[in-house]
Amino acid sequence: MKRLTLFVLTALLCVAPLSSVRADSSIQENAQQVISIGCGWVIDDEYYTVSWGSGVALGESMVLTNAHVGLYDAGEVDLYEYDYCIGGTARNMYSEPAYDMVLVPTVYNNENGFDYVVMAAYDTDIKPYTFASEATYGNADSLVLGDDLTLLGYPAIADGTILATTGVVSGYSGDQYIRSDAIVEFGNSGGAAFDARGNLVGLVTSVSVGELNSLTNIQNLNAIFEDFVPEAITRDYDTLYTIDNYTCFTDDACYNFGEGDDIPLDGLNDEEAVVPEATPLTDAEALAILESEQLSNEDAAPVEGSGTVFTDTSPGAYDEAKRSLSMRDNVKGQILLQVELRGEAWYVNPGDGLRYYMKDDATAYEMMRFFGLGITDEDLSTIPLKSDTTAINDATSICSQNALARSLRGRILLQVEQHGEAWYVDPDTCYRIYMADGDAAYTIMRYLGLGITDADLERLPWNLETPTEVTV
Repeated sequence: MKRLTLFVLTALLCVAPLSSVRADSSIQENAQQVISIGCGWVIDDEYYTVSWGSGVALGESMVLTNAHVGLYDAGEVDLYEYDYCIGGTARNMYSEPAYDMVLVPTVYNNENGFDYVVMAAYDTDIKPYTFASEATYGNADSLVLGDDLTLLGYPAIADGTILATTGVVSGYSGDQYIRSDAIVEFGNSGGAAFDARGNLVGLVTSVSVGELNSLTNIQNLNAIFEDFVPEAITRDYDTLYTIDNYTCFTDDACYNFGEGDDIPLDGLNDEEAVVPEATPLTDAEALAILESEQLSNEDAAPVEGSGTVFTDTSPGAYDEAKRSLSMRDNVKGQILLQVELRGEAWYVNPGDGLRYYMKDDATAYEMMRFFGLGITDEDLSTIPLKSDTTAINDATSICSQNALARSLRGRILLQVEQHGEAWYVDPDTCYRIYMADGDAAYTIMRYLGLGITDADLERLPWNLETPTEVTV
């Protein structure tokens, strides 16, 4: 992804941050810069959108949103791509967005207080997307207590339309977050915070809830830029959050939106500014990115820790010459027990059709979180449940009567609107069963296991042309 990351950096430096003239944008114009984002999974050719949020057009074909909106959290340090992410903007304040862009993650950070991802936007022809309006950057470091803010996003309570809420700068959380009394709701995540002049100053990220009221936490835009393009921005911490603060994108191209903001620094003005041109991706490069299965984070902020590795280290090796893809398709989602040995357990992941060794309850828990598929409470409620493995083993299959359960059989589901509670959909009966923790997951998956001989196990792939491990 190094090629794409260079595109990100040049694109970001091509837009308004070099200007020292205020934008004076209206809310209507800013609304065109805010994007509704939906990400999810493709199961049996059906699209299931499980993550909804907002984003903002940074510049040439680039979108900024929260990592927890545009990437799937497997419960570990690393994040992974959804099968798809789409985005759209609305023609006006009362219309729902037209989803006409594909969004592909490029660089991100979800550690040390950060929660952002920069996404490349493509149109339906896989060409770099052209936005009707792009955000002009304001200097978030010059915001002082009481300054006006406008937050724009697509919360669930707005029935698909954009919503604007207003407030003031109420405080700060270190140099990364600005706090505001402006109200937000689910779906506002990743939305834009604009200053009184219509300049983008931050990314709506979370809410801190007290007994009587709540505060909205907004990632400081300068802090985000400093995190993944540190060579391109200089922040003045001595004057942080004062009207005297200046932020520089190069040594001689600075901007300030406090008092005297119309006075250029070092004689630099808009006409004299030399801005590098962004180089769009070729069709082949864009297509290669769209077809990639897992996010490469080699150019993002370093991530410590390797997580858990599921690899084939037990008896029951795979024999390429005996491979049977028809058998693989028949046992997707099943837990397989090696009846000729000591009952070693394997989970055949429906997503990639590969088998993974469940050596103990800790591994079962990691698999539960890693392979989990987000689901809303409403969709989950349509899949009947059973209280224990005995009840499931005694149950008559409902797969033919419940289309959603049938499409999710063998899947591990995570309640995204609650606390990530995990459920396993039995592939034989299509009932779901609750997996409270790793021990419960291991017990449930073993009791619902299907016996398999060593000879048949050898026919089920675990590596094919891909690496033999998955890191979470």
